[in-house]
Amino acid sequence: MNDVRAPAEEIRRRGFTVLPALYPETWVRTLRTALEAVYDAAGRPPTVSSGHVVDGASDTTPTAAGFAVRQILKVRPDLAPLLLRDEMVAVLRAALGEDMVLEIAGGLLSEPSRPFFKWHNHIGGIDDYRWEKRSDYPRSEVPQRVLVLVYLQPITPALGSLLVLPRTSSDPIAPPAPIEARHWDGEVVVEAPAGTAVLLEQSTWHAALPQTTDMLRMLLGLYFASPSAPPGAGTDEGLLTLETDVPLLRSVLRNRS
Repeated sequence: MNDVRAPAEEIRRRGFTVLPALYPETWVRTLRTALEAVYDAAGRPPTVSSGHVVDGASDTTPTAAGFAVRQILKVRPDLAPLLLRDEMVAVLRAALGEDMVLEIAGGLLSEPSRPFFKWHNHIGGIDDYRWEKRSDYPRSEVPQRVLVLVYLQPITPALGSLLVLPRTSSDPIAPPAPIEARHWDGEVVVEAPAGTAVLLEQSTWHAALPQTTDMLRMLLGLYFASPSAPPGAGTDEGLLTLETDVPLLRSVLRNRS
């Protein structure tokens, strides 16, 4: 990707951008095998519960979104070289600033027991649902956080298409319709090949349709914050002390020196 300005501007102008098939097929296969091995080691429990990721005390736990691997580099440190792509980091720096940091690195698995995953956003970090309860959503005129979803299978109706509601920084943040509604006016249905990265500004509402195949739906969830972002919820504490010889990963850690 030669020009990162266009996708970075799309994050500001539409609240999200899609980088299709960004991760090589060999990386995707390795990441998928690793996540499934973590799930196997946990005994392959039901992937869905009523809990939120930030509520879990263990490194792996079923949640409303699916079976969450909360600190993937703690559980599988061997995945460090495969976590990030240069092009993606360049877009994030263009959107959030050169000194942006990686706050959370996790994984998620789900299967057909996961129902429609209602509309939500990630203001303040992973599963920060206090704003849903209070309804006084904080506003920022510039992006402060971006969630990256890296899909390890194609994004298809059979595996649960991603729904995104585009928004600009001046749009209201409160949901325009009931968050339980299956579809919202103006939504974009994202379908893309495996290895695609979807970059979502923290205020951007999105949802996931139910899947209809027995195949495990797997993805990485990576949260990045600008230097001006207030402290977030559910920060991956392992990243604060992580030592790595992977230059790209080291460059986005708070302890990068």
